[in-house]
Amino acid sequence: MNVVVQKIISSTNEIIRKGKKDKTNVISEMHKALYSIYKSLDDNSDAKNAFPSTLTSPYLFTRNNELKEAKKLYFGKEYSLGI
Repeated sequence: MNVVVQKIISSTNEIIRKGKKDKTNVISEMHKALYSIYKSLDDNSDAKNAFPSTLTSPYLFTRNNELKEAKKLYFGKEYSLGI
């Protein structure tokens, strides 16, 4: 599973870096694919309960519509449990 997830994330990041496709659509499709994989895992599996630290961090949009690596973001004041 880790290999597939890594390939999805790294391929998406490469598409974004090359700037050949709509970033919003590419990010959305990546998240749909990752969520689909997550939902297919057994609830008690180690893979579902721990995100491998060796995986490349996926890009997410910030509140300013900028792309940043997920590991560099945090929940802000807009989230009641955020800070």
